[in-house]
Amino acid sequence: MSHRVISADQIPPEQIVPHLMRRLSDKGLYPDAIPNLIEDILHMVADGGYFTLDEINRELARRGWHLGMDPITIELILSLLEGKGEYEVHCYNVH
Repeated sequence: MSHRVISADQIPPEQIVPHLMRRLSDKGLYPDAIPNLIEDILHMVADGGYFTLDEINRELARRGWHLGMDPITIELILSLLEGKGEYEVHCYNVH
């Protein structure tokens, strides 16, 4: 299933989780594995810093996640983490 190109900030907050679940299941991830993936991403970004999509995918692969994450899915996950009030996420597009 393909998704039309959008940005995470175009998705209403109440739709982030269902949209994220759909995107991750389209990548072959089972719903019961999603909390573990989000926890791994939390550990990756917890200390702050700047991360490229390639760096995130390499680190996820090193941790056993071979999903080929796309920018929107990463933004959705980060917006969930930011919604917990503990993190502030800034996304920059580099061309």
